[in-house]
Amino acid sequence: MGFETLALQLLNGLSHATTLFLMASGLTLIFGVTRIVNFAHGSFFMLGALWSAHAVTNWWPDMADTAWGYGAVILMGACVAALLGAVTEVTLLRRMRHAPQLYQLVATFGLTLALHDAMRWFFGPEEVFAPRFPGLKGAVQLGESYFPTWQLFTLVLGPLVWLGLHLLLTRTLWGQRVKAATQDREMLAALGVNPAPLMLGVVMLGCGLAGLAGALQLPREPAHLQMDVNVVVETFVVVVTGGLGSIGGAFVAALLIGVIHALGLSFFPQATLVLVFLTMAVVLVWRPQGLAGSAAHAEQRESVPVFALWPVAAWGRALLVAVFVGLTLLAWGQGDYGRSLAEDVMVMMLFGLSLQWMMALGGLVSFG
Repeated sequence: MGFETLALQLLNGLSHATTLFLMASGLTLIFGVTRIVNFAHGSFFMLGALWSAHAVTNWWPDMADTAWGYGAVILMGACVAALLGAVTEVTLLRRMRHAPQLYQLVATFGLTLALHDAMRWFFGPEEVFAPRFPGLKGAVQLGESYFPTWQLFTLVLGPLVWLGLHLLLTRTLWGQRVKAATQDREMLAALGVNPAPLMLGVVMLGCGLAGLAGALQLPREPAHLQMDVNVVVETFVVVVTGGLGSIGGAFVAALLIGVIHALGLSFFPQATLVLVFLTMAVVLVWRPQGLAGSAAHAEQRESVPVFALWPVAAWGRALLVAVFVGLTLLAWGQGDYGRSLAEDVMVMMLFGLSLQWMMALGGLVSFG
């Protein structure tokens, strides 16, 4: 491996680390205050990218001619994601705050599907190729290779965002209240601080950071409807590796995972995700709480309902059997399509029964 190649891949990894850090810091902030793992975080990333891409190509193309105009569009993408985050916090996250973690995870996963369909309807299914950023269209020569100037800008932006978040959380009254809310929300409320607007602000900030990360991708790749899934996996890896609730840990983990991802794409393209998850596994074996996370205390096991095959009265059982048999016979008499539909329903019933068996008896939530 030549020095130029290694240096180029390190720069690519550090540039990608900025995206991962923006995503992971927002997710960490939201989890730290609300204690909700927002599985839909990638949707806000995709919203920021799609909104900004359509703004500079279809709605206000003249704004792409100047750096100030393009920069304003990128910030608008972050603001749109923050506004959607506010709606999500008021309508969903606030109502799910005291629900079991499994229900929170399923609800935010469902939100991902709903937002994906909504963005497909509003923006359309096509990829959107945005123009390059004015003044940063060139590349920096590195031996015989070239590194894009825009990626060099995003590389520098990451530490600046980390510094801004650090100052916000440590030098302002709002930041001190946020840190207090991560420790004990009830005590903060007892001292006269209403935690509701505080949580709303944190969710807006976290979703805004995700939207900013998405908008910053435009000069380097097109915006499309698969961006949420592509980035959310690595984001969770960064959050877990850095330690839940730690912005500094997220920054260090983003650097580590970004470099591993870049090197994997160049030298082991078929095993890039394997290398990323292997890195996380090695860190967790060494420090189960992550690089900068605090050791978690064992909590009381969440109670689960007793597994029952027939959770209704006797008359209800007979009614369920009659409805099931009747619908099956009706579908069977409708030809090949009806029989195929009945088979699909029975397969899904078996699948749901197997997952319920694992969750109710074993207490395990399997996304595998």
